[in-house]
Amino acid sequence: MVSFSSLLKQKSGPLTSELLLRPNDFGLGKLPRNLETDGTTTSVCGYCSTGCQLQFHLHEGEAVGVTPASDYPVNLGMACPKGWEALAVLDSPERATEPIHRGTEISWGEAAQTFTREFKQIQKDHGKDSVAFLSTGQIATEEMALLGSFAKFGMGIKHGDGNTRQCMATSVVAYKASLRLRRATLHLCRS
Repeated sequence: MVSFSSLLKQKSGPLTSELLLRPNDFGLGKLPRNLETDGTTTSVCGYCSTGCQLQFHLHEGEAVGVTPASDYPVNLGMACPKGWEALAVLDSPERATEPIHRGTEISWGEAAQTFTREFKQIQKDHGKDSVAFLSTGQIATEEMALLGSFAKFGMGIKHGDGNTRQCMATSVVAYKASLRLRRATLHLCRS
């Protein structure tokens, strides 16, 4: 019988080849040894409003790995756990890929028409400014731009915001408070 301890200390096993990492061909980080890369592209991480740049490692045009960009002044080669896992959502079985209305899958055209019709009815019944939107921090930058354009120019909605900005509000307050405290401390030290 094999002990649990001996299993943990094995040098190889059924997943070894999949988990073994090698230095990346392009930039920082490591990739699984069995992943080949033939190029990179960059994008700004879409998770929060910090604006870290990520480098996506490609194989035949498909992203197979991600690392933070080392020369970008915002993140200087660092990323939070969400940034490091930016590709994981693409393979999620729970990822929504088609619009659903009241439990039934519908076309994108039908979804846009239904959304527009129902929101315009709310505006007609309760006034132009009765509709607003608050998006999620998990929406990609490009999708946020599309939502903002659709809402503002297509629907005439002037009230909208994103969690990416809202969740940073507490940080901004803390930054301002720390600067005020530092200025007050410097003022007292000079007195």
